[in-house]
Amino acid sequence: MNFFKNMTNSKLLLIGIIAAFLAFPFDLEFLRFMKSENLFMGLRLISFILIYYVIIKVIENKTKPKTKK
Repeated sequence: MNFFKNMTNSKLLLIGIIAAFLAFPFDLEFLRFMKSENLFMGLRLISFILIYYVIIKVIENKTKPKTKK
């Protein structure tokens, strides 16, 4: 879980790319190894959660008060 403690822009970009790949509307015939649509919909749910995680982290980073040194 150390991966999620220090989120950098590159990690957020990686999570966003993975989420976009999971949400890509694949043809179910292409994914023959997935025998049920439940697994496919589970991947869609995971991508939805990941993309909102990225959005929340980006908004938090943009709205943090700037500290003067």
